[in-house]
Amino acid sequence: MKLNESSAVSTTRALLVPYESRHVPTYHQWMEDPAIQAATASERLTLEEEYENQQSWRSYHDKLTFIICQPVVTPTSSSPSTSVHAVQAGHIDAPSKMIGDVNLFLYPNDDDDDEEEDPADGNWFQCIGEVDIMIASEEHRGKGLGRAVVSGFLQYIARNLEGVLREYYTGEKELANNNNNNNNNNNNNNNNNNNNNNNNNNNNNNN
Repeated sequence: MKLNESSAVSTTRALLVPYESRHVPTYHQWMEDPAIQAATASERLTLEEEYENQQSWRSYHDKLTFIICQPVVTPTSSSPSTSVHAVQAGHIDAPSKMIGDVNLFLYPNDDDDDEEEDPADGNWFQCIGEVDIMIASEEHRGKGLGRAVVSGFLQYIARNLEGVLREYYTGEKELANNNNNNNNNNNNNNNNNNNNNNNNNNNNNNN
């Protein structure tokens, strides 16, 4: 998603930053680990493919991604609240500070009883969200960090829910419109082919 391209989420346990191209080499190194590949059900990619993935994730309307980094504030901070603010990119999220990633995936609700709703018609529809988290750094596992990250992530989503749903809805609507246009084009092509076949048959009959 593009929603978080200029936002960072700072909590007492971690800093969440948008996934950018400068993070790819470290992310790729993480994903070279067979154990992480198995745990995340991921295929091994080349570095070039990882860069392509990063670019596509930024444009996907149904995926919100943050890189987990070491916190800006210390764990002993007196403020347990979650805040959203700008940070200095390239320093506070340097490779040595990267820990893992957290993602929100959105899907259409296939169990929705109202089969009439179609994003191409401009109607609102229900969706389902799934949160995935990876703590790639072994030294940060088993310390409750995952729960703290998900908590901060969910707070960010709650505060920006309207924007999240708007980007998802707009993307689904565009996708549905494109599919409808493609189907119409295919139907037109089929009709043209049928007309050509009929013309050929008529020519053969005349001959």
